Amino acid sequence: MNHGFLNMTVRIGCHLVYETPRPTPILLMLRPRLDGKQLVRQEQLTLTPWLPSDEYTDAHGNTTYRSMLQPGQNVIHHDALVAVSSEPDNHDQQAHATPVNQLPPWILRYILPSRYCDSDKLLGFAWQQFGSINNTLDRIYAICNWVHTHIEYRYGCARSDSSASEVVNQRFGVCRDFAHVAIALCRAFNLPTRYVVGHLPDIGHTDPGAPMDFHAYFEVYLGQTWCTFDARYNTPRIGRIKVAQGLDAVDAASATIYGEAVLTWFEVWAYQVNPSEVSIGQPIDLSKRLDGKKGFCFLAFWIWKVLSPTLAGQFVVGQGLLPNLSKSAGLNNDKFLLAEGIRIRFHLGQATFSISKPTLIVTCQCRILPLLMLPRVSTTLNQLRCLMVFLACLIAFVTASSTEMVEVPVSSTCL
Repeated sequence: MNHGFLNMTVRIGCHLVYETPRPTPILLMLRPRLDGKQLVRQEQLTLTPWLPSDEYTDAHGNTTYRSMLQPGQNVIHHDALVAVSSEPDNHDQQAHATPVNQLPPWILRYILPSRYCDSDKLLGFAWQQFGSINNTLDRIYAICNWVHTHIEYRYGCARSDSSASEVVNQRFGVCRDFAHVAIALCRAFNLPTRYVVGHLPDIGHTDPGAPMDFHAYFEVYLGQTWCTFDARYNTPRIGRIKVAQGLDAVDAASATIYGEAVLTWFEVWAYQVNPSEVSIGQPIDLSKRLDGKKGFCFLAFWIWKVLSPTLAGQFVVGQGLLPNLSKSAGLNNDKFLLAEGIRIRFHLGQATFSISKPTLIVTCQCRILPLLMLPRVSTTLNQLRCLMVFLACLIAFVTASSTEMVEVPVSSTCL
């Protein structure tokens, strides 16, 4: 399989400590799933004291470890470097629903109610709220918007046994509750929907400051593929690493314990790194973290402002994903790929540059003022002005690790 598009590296893992008075069976789902959207570069899973364990694949394709906790303290440590794509969720999505009678047999179970996704109790509510929306994708987004808006996120305050219908009534929960509600509402419209848990780094987003944790979201089967949705954050994200999936949280718990055990330590990490500088087994060092930071390249900005005073435009550093670009840039509406990840287009006195790097996406849009749009005479000058802006963007591209600014609305035409 070609993994060339997996151009970013994320360090993920967890450190769990359990104490138990007697030997206690445990199931662990900590290892990333093996699929085409992520590639494990390095990985280590240790259980201390040494615990005999066996690995198997469950009914949902999750890698599961079965072991036995020993009396006293048990330490479970997982650390991995995983390659992922710099593209946001569903960047190539062309979604349409598959009629139920044409669904593969193994998909049908994801339409039915489950322990935490009691869609049968939300049928009336679902049709009242979203029944007038005919387009499938619009309906899913409307469900995400409703959950994101009407369910309050309260870290550490939700019950572990709350079902989707209960969360709709109480109007608060954590990410697993957001996912359960959205799944139940989608299943109410016969959309195959499954629960997913994994790691979500802050690529293109500022670290909110909350303790890192596993993250729950959901996938809907559309157009013969599974598409990712996240009612908790309600925006396309970069760098998701899937660990487990199933009908609901019952099938995708990081640990399932058959007996008495107390979790005395819980630590999770997921952050972008440079694989040439970071390796598994090293201490968790957030100073080497490439995501979750604020910043702005003032040097590039002032080069642009000082050297290109006749240019009026926008300097946009996107929220970790390439914003849609306006119709622009090119003497003859031509597009040029200057280098990997660097594009330029000229058109009618306008120029658009886009530079993408695993840790930064920069888009610079420039409009040449009418003074420089004299026929033929200004062609060379326009190109020189655009080159100045491009060099300023290049400085931002080289020197910045992660930058975030307010998004500027542009049209939907992309390079």
